[in-house]
Amino acid sequence: SDQPNIIIVGIDSLRPDETGYFGNEGDLTPNIDQFLAQSTVYEHAYTPFARTFPAWMSILTGQEPVHHKGRFNLINHKYLDKTQTLPWWLKNAGYRTIFAFDERRFNSIDESFGYDSVVGPKNDALGFVVAKYDHPILNLLCNTKVGSWLFPQNYLNRGRMFNYDPEQYNQAIIDELITDNSKPVFLSAHFLLPHYPWLSRDWEKLSHYKRPARPEDEAVYKYRMMLKQVDRQFASFMAKLENTGVLENSVVILLSDHGDGFDLSKDTLSPAVDAPFEFIANTRGHATNVFNIGASKVVVALRDYRAPDRDPSLVSSSNVSLVDIAPTVIELAGIHTQETYKMDGVSLLGSHVVEPRFLFMETGFTMLEITKAEINEARLMEQSMGSYQVDKAGHLVVRDQWYPFIMNSKHRAVLYGDWQLSLVPSMAEYPVLTNVKTKQWWPLYMYEGDSAPWREMMLAMCRHYENDAGFKTFEKSCDSAVMNDVALN
Repeated sequence: SDQPNIIIVGIDSLRPDETGYFGNEGDLTPNIDQFLAQSTVYEHAYTPFARTFPAWMSILTGQEPVHHKGRFNLINHKYLDKTQTLPWWLKNAGYRTIFAFDERRFNSIDESFGYDSVVGPKNDALGFVVAKYDHPILNLLCNTKVGSWLFPQNYLNRGRMFNYDPEQYNQAIIDELITDNSKPVFLSAHFLLPHYPWLSRDWEKLSHYKRPARPEDEAVYKYRMMLKQVDRQFASFMAKLENTGVLENSVVILLSDHGDGFDLSKDTLSPAVDAPFEFIANTRGHATNVFNIGASKVVVALRDYRAPDRDPSLVSSSNVSLVDIAPTVIELAGIHTQETYKMDGVSLLGSHVVEPRFLFMETGFTMLEITKAEINEARLMEQSMGSYQVDKAGHLVVRDQWYPFIMNSKHRAVLYGDWQLSLVPSMAEYPVLTNVKTKQWWPLYMYEGDSAPWREMMLAMCRHYENDAGFKTFEKSCDSAVMNDVALN
């Protein structure tokens, strides 16, 4: 086919700064590092929302969450327009579309988004129950064909951490891929090993890191264990793809949906002035606040196997976002210009991304237990059980009455170059300005420099969210921004 195969490989929770390519010396990701070294890599890449489902909605639509409406995990699909997605656009252009996910409980993307086939465990409310059910018969059968019929929620399920087989999941994707070679392929494959609970059937020895003595300090150690394992899984998957011959006419985009926070010293922000207040910026988890860049920075890299002699490069000139993936894929497929679709992103090909631009970020639905050093799953379930219900399709969804609470509690931020301006409901009258490069912060009213275009940033954020539920909390800041804009013009 003249149209290339387009393969998106997502690695959950992969922080760029934990890879050797970006300077980590722990030898955690040699295979990923090799791929990056042969690719075009975007150094300053961010997720608009550090949760898997909203992030993938941005990947597949090219839209910020305020536009694609996927404002939290397990949102009721009645709020979404599932026809305006990459799988549908590519399917209508003659592509065969495949979706592979090895933990689908919190990511409800399915065939209705335009995919011809789905690889992974069945997604329904029962999966939240049986995934935790430990029984010898279930453990014996869950990775077999019989088990895939009897217990489809457990088949290929990374959520069953001690049963999950990375190689079996890899092979299942390949088996689906080779069933039909009559059309170009759009494959979205995601790998969840680095996500909580950071355990698998194998305990990984880390030669460059000492295992903490206290269990509550083990989170980042276990996360790094999973990085080593997903790195091997990635290498095996890419080798299998190569053996099929599909890579010869393929473009592969490697990305992560978000990073993660572990209360690491490198994520600490320092006040640049003697501020009259403090706030907790370095929280654990992801989408728990907008200040932890370790949870918001992501890997984005593109490798065109049709042009093996093309020089690899590191693009550092501008910030990019996961919303840029869809317009990039549209251009690669050559089906339409990006103006055909209502996308917030821009294509990463050519010179589309040069000048600094406004990128937006927000937080999600967070329970207090998620931010603790050692998560108690029973307590987490107790905190959250009243928030969900089962819809008519058998899926677990957030109850409608929780929607206003979630929207009212969102942190929102805008990025421009090295600067981030953040609005937090609990301190609505005190916007915070951050330099993400120096990791310093100012109460906005105490910033006296001229490097940060904070007026333009505030105005951009207020316009972006002006009709958004829950944003009225920040009316005072927005009124000031509008008045400044009028005065300047």
